[in-house]
Formats: sequence, structure tokens, C-alpha cells
Amino acid sequence: KKSYPERVPVLSPGSAYFSPSFVPGRKDLIIHTRWSDRNYSTFEIADLSSLSAFELTGLPLGRYAKPTLCSCSGNTRQIAFIKVPSDYLTSNVIATADPGLYLGKLTLHDTSLGHGSSLEIKDVRYIGANVGQDASIRFLEGNKKLLVQEGNKARVIDLAAGPDSLGRYNETIVANGRMTTEIKISSDLRKIAFVDSYNVFVVKKDNIGDEPLWSKPGNATKDIARVSLDGGHDVKW
Repeated sequence: KKSYPERVPVLSPGSAYFSPSFVPGRKDLIIHTRWSDRNYSTFEIADLSSLSAFELTGLPLGRYAKPTLCSCSGNTRQIAFIKVPSDYLTSNVIATADPGLYLGKLTLHDTSLGHGSSLEIKDVRYIGANVGQDASIRFLEGNKKLLVQEGNKARVIDLAAGPDSLGRYNETIVANGRMTTEIKISSDLRKIAFVDSYNVFVVKKDNIGDEPLWSKPGNATKDIARVSLDGGHDVKW
């Protein structure tokens, strides 16, 4: 029986890793991003059952973050991720084209590929530029929709309907914030958690109407509940 915490297997122990998330339906797999000052970002998947790691190929040189897989059945999955144009370390000289949200396809394997193996991300396509590098993304209804959550806005992108003639996807705003620094929506889209004035609040979606989220006394969103004692951040449902 394994004891925790346990170090996640990686291909480059001396490198920095970030943006980790579990692969839905595969509790033994973690996907995250490896950073290199020379090669920039590379996605890796760690197999906790075999203590092996393998690299995801198919992306050009760039700065990528937040790799997220859909909760679809079977091994063929859709992957979403964010490309950013620049950062404090590498400036904005190289690999800056078309920042924003991307989708691709990835086929997982039932058995371990062996440490150092690789899988290719295929059918990579750009779906929109209007997203910040601190956004969080999550698939809904398998791979039909994508929930994009930022500091002052949360929206759902309809992937199943496909793009219009100009390549744009239909978006539905779930919530806006007046002075929020985080907005996080529950998986059923019925409740909203948000950070405002350094504290965490929760409210039912039906109570906000079309007004932006706000915690200011006397003008606060209807029936919000403060759930933090001395402040909070990095909210998760």
C-alpha cells in the first residue's frame, strides 16, 4: 500500500513543473507542464501506478499552461490548454503568435507506455484569444462545452455547436464580478464562489440575475454568504 505524499514521476527532475491536474476517469494519471528556458513549455503525463512519465508531442515552441482533459469515456480524449504570448523570463520576442485557447485530441493507453515514451497531440486548433494566462478551464458534459473562469468573469464556450463562419464559438456568460479577483463555478453551474476584498463568498446562481458579483455592504449581491474567516484565495469546488 502506497503512502502519501508521494513525489510525482517526471522526465526532468531538475526542471520546474506547474499547472497539474488529474486526468478524469484515470485517477492514476496526472497531466502537467514542464518548463525549459531553451525549449519553453512541454506537457507531460505522470503514471502513478507504474511511477513512469511520458511526454506529449505535437505542439510548436511556445509558452503553454493549464492542460486539461475531458471526462469522456474511452481513451480518446479532447485536451484544452492556454498559450500565452510572453512572460517575465522570456519576454515577448519568440513564439508569440496566436495566444489564447486551444483544443486537440489525445489517445491514452490502458497500460503504461514506459518511462520516457511519448504521445502526440493531434488536430490542434485555435478556438479564441480572449483569455488570460491565469484563467482556469474545465470541460463540461464530456467534451461538449468548456468552462473558462477568470478573475472577474466566468463563461461557457459551446464546443459542440462548432465555430461560425468567422471561426468564433458561441459563449454564455455565467457570472461577472465588479471587483472580484476569482470566480469559481460549481460543477452543476448552480452555485458560485468568488473572492472579493480578500475574502471568499458563495451565492446561488439564481440570486445574481444580471448584476455583477459584489460584497460591498449595502450593495452586496443578494444572499451571499462569507465562508472565509481571515481571507482566502485559490478556491476549488
